[in-house]
Amino acid sequence: MSQAATFFTQPPRASPRHYRIGGFVIGNDDAAKWASQLIGKELDPVMNSSSIRIAVLKKTYPFDVNFRLAGEVAHVYWMLITQSARFNGNTNMDPAEIPQFEPGERDVHAERLLKEAGFRAHQGQLQVLYKDSSNALGIKEYKFATFLD
Repeated sequence: MSQAATFFTQPPRASPRHYRIGGFVIGNDDAAKWASQLIGKELDPVMNSSSIRIAVLKKTYPFDVNFRLAGEVAHVYWMLITQSARFNGNTNMDPAEIPQFEPGERDVHAERLLKEAGFRAHQGQLQVLYKDSSNALGIKEYKFATFLD
């Protein structure tokens, strides 16, 4: 097998991740809608990511809850980060090997903020309802999760 063929058939090299973060995960489009509601101006989910972060952080910061893009793929998920811990992992890890956080005190505040913004709890997950959603019912699922960072 040639070197080029070997290069393209190898799995991607694992990148180290030294932290894990936990909190509530929401999608990029819904983060933009939430921020748009907060500031009264339509924000683009990709072009206005800084404005989205600033708008939502103004709501979450007083409760010591961070808000930023999270996950390995850019502009897919935002997270209300309520917990973090050192962890020696990598991007090729089986997700089952990543220790999960248990919801804590900051999560109570984060969940309250989400509910005030139109999100609602459902079977241990959060969902959000928007009138102009592309989903026929206007409901999208959200959940408490742990990501490597």
